[in-house]
Amino acid sequence: MREISTARAWARWIPSALGIIIVVALVGYLVDEDIVTLAGASRASGTPTGVGANIGMLAPDFSLADIYGNELKLSDFRGQAVMINFWASWCPPCREEMPLMEAAYNERSDKGMAILAVAVNDDAGAVTSFVKELSLTFPVAVDNDNRVALLYRVRAIPTTFFVDREGVIRDIQTGPMDKKAMLKKLSRIM
Repeated sequence: MREISTARAWARWIPSALGIIIVVALVGYLVDEDIVTLAGASRASGTPTGVGANIGMLAPDFSLADIYGNELKLSDFRGQAVMINFWASWCPPCREEMPLMEAAYNERSDKGMAILAVAVNDDAGAVTSFVKELSLTFPVAVDNDNRVALLYRVRAIPTTFFVDREGVIRDIQTGPMDKKAMLKKLSRIM
């Protein structure tokens, strides 16, 4: 008789346990499959998410228009150390990072360092106003369709890719950097 009541007790817990397992598996699937991404597209929607960009691989080339309508192509910067920064004007940590980036650019641009700031999920007018407000001198582009953010598999902003003079990604920073961290990462590509 005791075996039957034990079996019944287990039978009551099985649906709950299965429910928890299903929820955990579903959340893992959604995160892994980029169903909800910063860039707003997904494999589930049929929108290609690109090859991604990892340390040690050649940075995927891209072309975007800057805020003045000029074409920016990553491959045109070959031979320079490049910081590719994905950001948005509405992102507080991104806004805090921009003056540090401008200072680094002013100190190192004559030594072969370039910055490509790529605004994602942002309004072109807001980006242009922000650039003018801070008097940023490095190139800034707006990734209107988020294809570059998807190509690099950017999941959070700010995210910065540090690309050496040969076009190889040497470091990736997800989240904001302070000046010390930025200079340390720049030293790896300069």
